[in-house]
Amino acid sequence: MYRYSQGITQLLACGFFFCYLTVDAQLPELISNDCNRINTPLGLNLSANITGANQYKFKIKNLELGSTDSIVKPIHTFYLDEIPTISRYNCNYEVSVSMDLGLGYGDYGAVCNPSSVAIVTKLRKPDCGKHLTELYTSVYASQTTADSWDFQIRKPGSLNLVEDIFGQTSNSFDLSMTNSSFQQFNQEYEIRVRTTQGSIIQPWGEWCSIYTPPIISKLIDEDCGRHISEDVDPFTLSLYANISTADSWDFQIRNIEDTNNVENIFDRLDNTFQLIMAEDDLFKLYNREYQIRVRTTQGGVIQPWGAWCSVFTPFPLSQPLFPDLTSVSSAGRTVHNSSTNSNLYILNNIGETITETYKLYPGPGNVNILTGVKILNQGFEQPTRWSVTKVPPKIPADKSINLDTAEANIQLFPNPYSEKLTVLLESDPLNHLKLKISNLQGKQIESIFIDKQKLDIKLDYLSPGTYHFQFYDSNNVLIETKKVIKSY
Repeated sequence: MYRYSQGITQLLACGFFFCYLTVDAQLPELISNDCNRINTPLGLNLSANITGANQYKFKIKNLELGSTDSIVKPIHTFYLDEIPTISRYNCNYEVSVSMDLGLGYGDYGAVCNPSSVAIVTKLRKPDCGKHLTELYTSVYASQTTADSWDFQIRKPGSLNLVEDIFGQTSNSFDLSMTNSSFQQFNQEYEIRVRTTQGSIIQPWGEWCSIYTPPIISKLIDEDCGRHISEDVDPFTLSLYANISTADSWDFQIRNIEDTNNVENIFDRLDNTFQLIMAEDDLFKLYNREYQIRVRTTQGGVIQPWGAWCSVFTPFPLSQPLFPDLTSVSSAGRTVHNSSTNSNLYILNNIGETITETYKLYPGPGNVNILTGVKILNQGFEQPTRWSVTKVPPKIPADKSINLDTAEANIQLFPNPYSEKLTVLLESDPLNHLKLKISNLQGKQIESIFIDKQKLDIKLDYLSPGTYHFQFYDSNNVLIETKKVIKSY
């Protein structure tokens, strides 16, 4: 019979039936590097400190499971995954070793306490720091196999406001799983993940940020770039934001000629805006280009500003052919000067000039549409754009003009123009006219046939500058040349 103890092998006694041999030897245990190893991979070999035995028996207890199992090996090493009953991630173990030197297994040596490595999970790399394209876009944990997945979500740095989403059966997550406080646009949220592996809960991974998309508002397409008709009141006309649901709407307005002067109209309860809402009377003028932008508040979160949209107030002048020289204001009112030459008149132009008195109807502090307020005497408000020409002789109603034989009375307006130009003849031509458009260097740009009294020509594609408009009769004889300015 063999027994192992400390010391040197000695022959103790030899009786009638038995010989007793005491073998004093060191008891086996895991080597020092493995005895209390932490984060041990399940496939890593753990080694006994004594080699040369016939067999080794390793006894292992999983402290988290409370289960014990053993394995016999012909070599002095084993690894945890060789024992599926107790092999788990993120567990603490008790391991002891016994060996057989040929006369049976001796006593177990000292107990060692290694621990197994944990599976630490976080959002996968493409989703950690992701800017979501939609509010409920899915993000995914990096660990694809597990009993279950637990998620936590919070606002950045918040230790108190954390929501648990536990026991998920897949590694995907989206904000629809949370309460409404974590379903806001234009927000940063932090998410972390852990898994359960073989009934053992694994540690939490690090927090990862995700960013929800903002709601960008602007005026609806119909109102963005709108030229308000003369048939409506431009200051009470409702303009609409394209987002129809929100806590509130904020609007800003500015004049294209002074973009530093911005007025705020905040906390609107619907998505409508009218120029009359502005307090500054400078935003209640005719013949102006105003720019408006919008933002909303969604779930208590202010969203970003949308793009500026232009809105053009009308220039409601009367039709041309006034019998006297008239001063024209951008407010769309006229003051007649009866002492001027009766053979002169002003075309319907875009522009402003003052000859005697500039009146605004109604004016600041005056809502009476019949009485104006004098705000400028004798001068020019730039840019000045107007054209004066002579009224042609009256032609009897029963006699039409033959543009082949008589000098044509051809009107072009507005001049300067920006998009569309109108050609107006005294009467319907008997034969067609030909219009040739050339630049100041004489290069012909366009050629157009005119076969009716009034023709609207869309020439917005021309570059800003000055052009010659030459009118030819059907015999290609030059009738008249006019200078036209393309403003922008």
